[in-house]
Amino acid sequence: MNPLQNLKDIHLSEPVSWWPPAWGWWLVSIFAILAITIALRFFIRTWRQRAALRQAKAEFAALSPELADYPQQVNRLLKRVMMCYRPAEKIASLHGDAWTQALSEVLPKTKRDEFTNIWQRVQNNLYQPVHVGERHLITQAVTHWLNNVRISGRQDV
Repeated sequence: MNPLQNLKDIHLSEPVSWWPPAWGWWLVSIFAILAITIALRFFIRTWRQRAALRQAKAEFAALSPELADYPQQVNRLLKRVMMCYRPAEKIASLHGDAWTQALSEVLPKTKRDEFTNIWQRVQNNLYQPVHVGERHLITQAVTHWLNNVRISGRQDV
């Protein structure tokens, strides 16, 4: 007689269920949900804060440098943008050197000098007839400012 004959078949255990997950997976899920929520809130807040800047870029693209009052229109556009991010009472009254300084303060330090040099000339000749080369400089300066400005939220400076 064979001693192995009396053995019964191997019983397989029930398959391990994926639910409920271990406590470590619960923590990972919670942290992932928190990270996604924080990232979404940051993205939405930044998107809303930069709405005025996006609108200004669109308006500037629509402006024609051939207009006689091109420098004044560009100046008004930049004032409107700045008043969205800084106290309107302080920005609206700025002109000349103070206005140039306020515009350059929101640029990164490495980008300020180039803009300040051009914009100071624009401010000095704001209501004078503008030549084609100067119109190009104005366009270049404003494009430089709109692309490099670092403004976040409304601040009471």
